[in-house]
Amino acid sequence: MNARRLILTSALLALLAIPALGEPQVIELVQMRRHYFTNTDWSTDHARLGGQEVLGSLVGLGGSNDSTIVYELAGKFDMLETLVGYLDSAPSNRSAVFEVWADGTLLQRMGPLLSGGPPELMRVPLKGRKMLTLRIVPQRYDSTHGAAWGNPKLWANLGDQIPGGLLMTVDGRSMQTVPNNYKGQQEVTIPVPLQPGSREYRIKTEYEPASGRVRIQTEEIPVEQQ
Repeated sequence: MNARRLILTSALLALLAIPALGEPQVIELVQMRRHYFTNTDWSTDHARLGGQEVLGSLVGLGGSNDSTIVYELAGKFDMLETLVGYLDSAPSNRSAVFEVWADGTLLQRMGPLLSGGPPELMRVPLKGRKMLTLRIVPQRYDSTHGAAWGNPKLWANLGDQIPGGLLMTVDGRSMQTVPNNYKGQQEVTIPVPLQPGSREYRIKTEYEPASGRVRIQTEEIPVEQQ
């Protein structure tokens, strides 16, 4: 009997760890087990981030080092949604950049953001990603102090439609992306070829809000025209 109960309990725990199929599901990141962290604290309590109330936060602790926290996703989640900014209790004159990495690739960067300023919303596609890294990079000493990811969530079972997502085509290469909302203006990250030395590019964009499609063309400017 005890062995049977143990097997059933283990099976239930495994089911709880895997998002169920069907309706979109959301999991609070602060409730998940942390794979690795440094210079970071977390709380499930209410807090105020740039004047906006949040429930749950991952907070930098200051000093000279980055604030870093890593989670194992195992390809189960589709999107990260989080506010970024500074807690109302953070010291003044602080500035930091917020970075979202997955499997060694930088997905999105926000900032620099200033303490005392409003928070910004980040939505980052994660479909198929195995490891998630959230990093806060200080722009001056002690600038991770009070810098926070507010109410960070992982979404699952979103299918092909990511809320707020865009279908972006860059030089014929299609990809799903979610724009950042920075100071009231939507922004997207555009991949360009990485070449040695200094390069300049022309960028042409065509955005159709009704269809959620963005077409982008990049062209390297010849040296003689620079």
